[in-house]
Amino acid sequence: LIAARDVAEAGARTKSEFLANMSHELRTPLTSVIGFSGLLQDSPNLPETERRYADRIATASEVLLGVINDILDYSKLEADAVDLDPEPFDPRALAEGAVARVETQCEAKGLKLETVIAADLPARLMGDAGRLRQVTLNFLSNALKFSSKKPDARIEFACSGAGPATVYCMSDNGDGFDMRFADRLFGVFQRLHTDAEFKGTGVGLATVQRIVRRHGGRVWADSEPGKGARFYFTLWEKAGR
Repeated sequence: LIAARDVAEAGARTKSEFLANMSHELRTPLTSVIGFSGLLQDSPNLPETERRYADRIATASEVLLGVINDILDYSKLEADAVDLDPEPFDPRALAEGAVARVETQCEAKGLKLETVIAADLPARLMGDAGRLRQVTLNFLSNALKFSSKKPDARIEFACSGAGPATVYCMSDNGDGFDMRFADRLFGVFQRLHTDAEFKGTGVGLATVQRIVRRHGGRVWADSEPGKGARFYFTLWEKAGR
């Protein structure tokens, strides 16, 4: 049993290292494709048909880069190849900065976006602010994606220092999901929505969960079909409050 375990662990490490290396090798040339398609889009002399082709290349390249980045992030976390860079940060600024990044997209789609920051939120926490920003943006991006079709679409991002933990909560009034399938949310390559319009790798929430766990916290969600969803993550005191 010990020998079988060692073989399985070695295989898992090899797989993670392979994914990390391949993702890096794919991302490097793709960056050039995105750069040159951007130059074509900026060209004033480009005919309309060719400009439409350049736009499609740029859009498809950005989507592909997002997929590669998701796989790269997850494979590095799975292989414990990502070192967190903990330092004191302002949890209020973390929330406000994440919301600011999606405000323009929400306005373009007619979504109401609210930020609720409780008075008991600590002034400082210890953690990797860059990685935690990735967590908040993932939550907000998903809310934007799955709420944009409703005429009264609304997203609320709240944070508080509830009890021994700092709690961040993203809620929306979108389609929601059936809680019977909630366990699949944070699995790798798992997607509850199979519609072609909801593009994604099924890696984002799995990566989010690993980042939060590395900070001593946890992630969970609750929902009711047709009545939106709420995603939570916490940063516990042992994470360096």
